[in-house]
Amino acid sequence: MLVLTQSCEEAAVPKPKGYLRLSFPDSRYLLFDQNDAFTFDKNIWCDVYQSVNKDMTRRKQMNLVYPKQNAVLYCTYVSLKSNDLESLLLDAQNRTQKHAIKADAIEMQPYQDVVNKVYGMFYDVTGNAASPLQFYVTDSINHFLSGALYFSSQPNYDSILPAIDYLRSDLRRFMESLQWKSQE
Repeated sequence: MLVLTQSCEEAAVPKPKGYLRLSFPDSRYLLFDQNDAFTFDKNIWCDVYQSVNKDMTRRKQMNLVYPKQNAVLYCTYVSLKSNDLESLLLDAQNRTQKHAIKADAIEMQPYQDVVNKVYGMFYDVTGNAASPLQFYVTDSINHFLSGALYFSSQPNYDSILPAIDYLRSDLRRFMESLQWKSQE
């Protein structure tokens, strides 16, 4: 006689891989007016650090630190002279193109605010590049500002994509709200 045995338990199935879910607080903005060259809307969840310019050069540094995203937006402001703009534009464009080695794509989005005389370019770099978001803005006469976002971790685009999405809207708000102060 043939005896069949049947188990009441289900077959063991391995669990699917889990993914880290990153969530960030809703952005809230306040006018940042503690700079002598420009104002902008700043997310309350980031901290601003400005360099003290002891030698009175035309170049000034400002960092926007995002602790929850483990990221820093490094900004450089330059007060223009008559022949600086072309070299500054070329430098900003070349800096972005250096990431093309690791990037899957670089999307360029021109920006223009005729009323406030703010003209520039926003770069969205997809892939495992060191700096996924970059920009520059100028009034073409007195002011030039460039920025590059870096994370304090190994670039893994898929892992940091939620943080990139969050910061992309912050950087766009930065550009769209930027207003130059008069040149003296």
